[in-house]
Amino acid sequence: MTFISPLAIDSILFGVRLSETLARLCCLLLPAACDVMLLSGARSTLTPHLPLHHDAHTVTTSNPKTASRKVITMISGIHHVNLVVPHSTFPLAREFYGDTLGLTPRAVPHLQRDTLAWFDLGTSGQQVHIAIGKPADFTHASSRHPCFRVGSVEDLMALRQRIWEHHERGGEAAPKEADKPGEKNSGAEGVEYPTRFFARDFAGNRLEFSV
Repeated sequence: MTFISPLAIDSILFGVRLSETLARLCCLLLPAACDVMLLSGARSTLTPHLPLHHDAHTVTTSNPKTASRKVITMISGIHHVNLVVPHSTFPLAREFYGDTLGLTPRAVPHLQRDTLAWFDLGTSGQQVHIAIGKPADFTHASSRHPCFRVGSVEDLMALRQRIWEHHERGGEAAPKEADKPGEKNSGAEGVEYPTRFFARDFAGNRLEFSV
């Protein structure tokens, strides 16, 4: 139940039209209704007096029809990305993602231990999941990719060298493609892009690494 003090009611009622008075009282009693009134324009003069309050973060929508509406944002980040590999290459995941990229293997559900691999991204709480895909998943080289953040330009260059050396060395777990150190990366060009490079893992999944 919402309680309104006499002083609050007095400040609401003083010097305003009846329609605005009812709107302000409604906003105090039913905050969610304010969003509806925002869409109709009825609350345009009320915003300075009764700002909306939400526990979650809010963002302004880009849709012209709802540009003035504040949308509650409940998504706080990415928990994991899932990449698929052919069944025959699944055992190679630990070598490439664990040894070459330096990710930390994580225990998986017992029933999926032969079909799923999890890796922690440092201490961020985020993960990379490797699963077994279908043949149709590997019929072309897709441009879809996750982007891994690296702490510094120096670490980024060191990782680029390590991945390139694994590519050159070859082997079943070697990346199929890797941007050569000292040369242009294989992504789109532009001053807006940060320092970065690309590679494709042993299954052909495109990966981006950036500061």
